[in-house]
Formats: sequence, structure tokens, C-alpha cells
Amino acid sequence: MNKNYIGIWLDHKEAYIISFNGSTHKTLQHVHSGIGKKPVPGGGSLYSPIQEQHLLHKWQIQMKEYYETIIKNVHNADHIYLLGPGEAKIELKHRLEQNKHFTDRIYAVENTDKLSEVEIEQKIKQVFFNKQ
Repeated sequence: MNKNYIGIWLDHKEAYIISFNGSTHKTLQHVHSGIGKKPVPGGGSLYSPIQEQHLLHKWQIQMKEYYETIIKNVHNADHIYLLGPGEAKIELKHRLEQNKHFTDRIYAVENTDKLSEVEIEQKIKQVFFNKQ
């Protein structure tokens, strides 16, 4: 039985999920968060502190939904590799770790810049299969 290897490049705006069944068959999914930048309370906006807190709470709910969408798409993973810039990959890692189904399935987490789909695929192959 082939193992399902999944690499996820993500930031707060979008995620590219590339799955490999064995080392050959691949699928690609692209998930958009539809979420703007994280509101920063006291960040010099035109909103009152109460409005800023409301915006931050709304953003947090949207991020939770975004991560849940990604998690639903990787439920069949045997090994997961998370990569990308910023904090999104770490936030998703914490959410995955809270789910017993994903215990010991996180293979690696790596900080990267913005990458093209081809570069993401190459990185995932290199990590899981040691090939370019």
C-alpha cells in the first residue's frame, strides 16, 4: 500500500496542497483564505479599540475556518511537510497537533519565501523522496 505524502505551502492568504501517493502520482489543490491582513489593535487605525477588537476576533474566526478547510483536505495524509513564510505554517502545525488523528504525521516544518508551484513541488519531492 502506497503512503500518502502531503506538502503544504501556506501563508495567511493561500495554501498550495500537493499530495503524492507513493512517489509518482500527484494532486494539487489551491485554497484561498479570502482574508485580509491581521488587524493590529492600537496600530494607528481609524477604528475605536472596541471596533479593533471586533475586527481581530472576526479575523481569528476566519483563520480558524481557513485552517479547518486545509485540515479536511489532508485528512488522508501519512506524512505532512509544512512550509512557507511567516507564522501560518506554525499556526497550522499547532492545530494539527491538537488533533489525535495527526499525531506523529508532521514530517517537517520549514521557513521559505514565496515559491512557485514548480518550486513547491520540487521542495516537497526533495524532502520526501530526496529527488529534484
